[in-house]
Amino acid sequence: MDCSYIRGFADHDINTAGNSDWVSGAQVGVRVIGNLYLTVEHRYNSFQPAGNRSGWKLGFEYQIGFR
Repeated sequence: MDCSYIRGFADHDINTAGNSDWVSGAQVGVRVIGNLYLTVEHRYNSFQPAGNRSGWKLGFEYQIGFR
């Protein structure tokens, strides 16, 4: 039985001037009931100003499967 998950991504961008930026995120979800999950996510975005590059999110996700 699948009752939780961990997901993530990382994107490294290099522009024509040779500068580089990162965007990354990690998410953990725990099944509450049925297809409803409680999620916690951390996101980092170096494109943003210095004080706003990193943050946490808390929420719910409802998963619908397609076959």
